[in-house]
Amino acid sequence: MKASLHMLMLCMGLFSLSTIWSSCEKEDDPLSGVLPKGQVQFQVTDAPIDNPEINGAYVTIAGIYADSDSNLLDKKITIDLLAYQNGNVKIIGDANIDVGSYKNIEIALDLQSDMWGNSPGCYITTSDGSKHNLAPSTQLEKRLNLSTNFNVEEDMSSVIVMDFDLRKGIKMDSSNTAVKYQFTSDNNLTNAIRVMARLNTGSLMGKLEGNSGISEKVVVYAYQAGAYDDHSEPMSQGTDQITFRNAVNSALVQHDGQFILPFLPKGDYELVFAGYYDQDQDGEMEYIGTLITNGLLGIDVGNINLEASNTVEVNVSANGFLPL
Repeated sequence: MKASLHMLMLCMGLFSLSTIWSSCEKEDDPLSGVLPKGQVQFQVTDAPIDNPEINGAYVTIAGIYADSDSNLLDKKITIDLLAYQNGNVKIIGDANIDVGSYKNIEIALDLQSDMWGNSPGCYITTSDGSKHNLAPSTQLEKRLNLSTNFNVEEDMSSVIVMDFDLRKGIKMDSSNTAVKYQFTSDNNLTNAIRVMARLNTGSLMGKLEGNSGISEKVVVYAYQAGAYDDHSEPMSQGTDQITFRNAVNSALVQHDGQFILPFLPKGDYELVFAGYYDQDQDGEMEYIGTLITNGLLGIDVGNINLEASNTVEVNVSANGFLPL
């Protein structure tokens, strides 16, 4: 009787230990339970395009995928990218996603119809009232795999900015009136969209003085320090004829000289100011050269250190230009 009671107690003890161990394993092993989640907000912004004829640049984002087959958008959204420049953003969606590190984001562009059901889904509007389809009418969608680097933490909110650089992502063929504007190649279009955690970026802003009489329009380009090549960068490169191809970001200098370069990853930068002039009076600006500039108040425009979440003021004086 004592032996039987002893065996019963031993079995009950082993069963209890097994139950406790199983319970702990389920809580500790993410594969056996629900993975912890963090909140992510997706925002879109745009770097300016150089063509003054363009008054609208519409893209329809049908899906966002983060290492998963699940679409993180509730519904597709059509955005006029030109409405969100100089640090302005459009919030396109919020999602709860698995905690972890993300290296890639895939976005799907609907090429057939916009969020209102009108065709096409991605297009340019010009000052003459025309609408230009950016992709062949037979293509349904375009999927782009974008490199990124951000972390999602449990019960924390992260803001992810997708920065479209239209001058790298759209090409113009002035000789073809039927297909005047098109997306660049998938590779160039992918490289034209930067995806980053907003918390890890900073801004360069300031004022350009002394440009009067030098050029009608100035665009400032931000390069990683030492990366600018004054022989190759101003030249049209590749089949898509992209100028200033390796610039991290760019901005139009306003008539009063003010400029802002938002959403730059922390690092060291150099600024290049390119001058444009309508030489043949056809309404289109032609590149004429880079401005000779000096930083004011001790700023070296060839080596500006930028930390995350900081804004560095860069005031610059123009003293002429180097012709093309």
